[in-house]
Amino acid sequence: FPVTIRLRAKEDIWKLHTTNEGLKTFMAPVIDVEIKVNGKWEASYDLNAKIGDSTNIINRVICYIPNEMLAIKTERAPKGYANPEILNSMVTILKLEEVDKNHTKIIETTVGWKNNSEYNSLWKPSLEANTMLLNLLNTSLVSKKPERFVGKLKMNIIIN
Repeated sequence: FPVTIRLRAKEDIWKLHTTNEGLKTFMAPVIDVEIKVNGKWEASYDLNAKIGDSTNIINRVICYIPNEMLAIKTERAPKGYANPEILNSMVTILKLEEVDKNHTKIIETTVGWKNNSEYNSLWKPSLEANTMLLNLLNTSLVSKKPERFVGKLKMNIIIN
């Protein structure tokens, strides 16, 4: 479903999603990301965590097009995740579309989702977590220059 958030120029949104400094503003307080094919994306929501901790989330960059698209796959699920095998079987794609020079639409798509009870049991928590992160992104942007940011976010799930 579409979630309204306020955004800025595509290059700014790209930096927020592909740099440690940008990701720390809304994604996780502990993060280290390498934007390259098979680059490591390690994160923790724990303020006391350190890069390399065994409980950190690890994603891999599958591919990307600078300022346009980023695809990641989970390699190690968050500690306590209900079914890490399912999470590890999917790929999340973030696509940025320029609305105009100062406004961007973000489209987040998850591919590899299967229509069965195991996958469907994770639908609500996954949607809630992604919506929370996108709302944090919105808050991060609004707190800086609220008059500049207007846009929409659309989340898609492709069912296999």
